[in-house]
Amino acid sequence: MFAEGLWGAQKALDLLATHLIDGATGEASFGDAARLHEDMLSEGARKHLEAHPPR
Repeated sequence: MFAEGLWGAQKALDLLATHLIDGATGEASFGDAARLHEDMLSEGARKHLEAHPPR
């Protein structure tokens, strides 16, 4: 994990906690710990592009 402009130990710990909670929530909700770290529209956009490829 990397963050620019993050100053102070508490802010770093808050970011780490958010990362861990998102992973656990993604695993519990979608069976994929990385799901909440992705763009929320990525799956729909991928399906749309597969059905309607650019010319």
